[in-house]
Amino acid sequence: RFFYGNTRALDDGIDYLATGFALFKGWILVLAAILTFYVTPYFTEGFPYVQEGLSVLFMLIYPWALTKSIYFNARNLAWRDVRFDWKGGYFGAAWYFFLFPIIGVLSFGLLIPLMSCKARQYIVNNYRFGKATFENNLDIGSFYGAAVQAIFALIFMLIMVGIFSFGLVFIVFGYQMTDSLFDNLMLFATLDSDNIAGYQLYLIPLLFLATFYATGAFYHATTRNIMINGLDLRGGVMFRSELSGTKL
Repeated sequence: RFFYGNTRALDDGIDYLATGFALFKGWILVLAAILTFYVTPYFTEGFPYVQEGLSVLFMLIYPWALTKSIYFNARNLAWRDVRFDWKGGYFGAAWYFFLFPIIGVLSFGLLIPLMSCKARQYIVNNYRFGKATFENNLDIGSFYGAAVQAIFALIFMLIMVGIFSFGLVFIVFGYQMTDSLFDNLMLFATLDSDNIAGYQLYLIPLLFLATFYATGAFYHATTRNIMINGLDLRGGVMFRSELSGTKL
């Protein structure tokens, strides 16, 4: 409510109508499903493949749950007493948010920008404001351009993290100029767990993880701008987004 209420459109905020109890029920259902999955093996000894069967069941339920979640959020948004709505269905969600991402990964990432473009287009084109429809004819090339920017940002950050990591290794262990690079790397591999200074090295994988997370945030911000700047509500209402990927 705080965030939507502070999002202004013609000096009026957007009303978020969901109750805390309604959100709580959703969280309870998710928690119950997770607990069921992990507790099942303890009660089904002697019955093989029960957990695998639950995995298949959850995969089938996932598109339905996602559709209901988007619908719930849309129906609980209103501006000037006019509610939003969402008309997407099970098979569309299964394709764009389950099967298509798998194809994107199997393509070694080459189809991920296409997947991202089509998924956003699917969400937007199924939104309604009252009876007015949204349209968004996105340019796939813009998403590939955003992906290229994200890749260059990732490479730059990985270089910075790599330089920092090697510097940290040599500071912690002391780089022996008389030894080969292999000998110095072996010194790093035989980390003495009793050496408190050595624990600084656990910072390195966290930095690499943060780098990938930051790249994802950069790509998300860039593609969000592309989507919103191409958005059109029936009647000629246009939108603008200037979210900075670097700041995000």
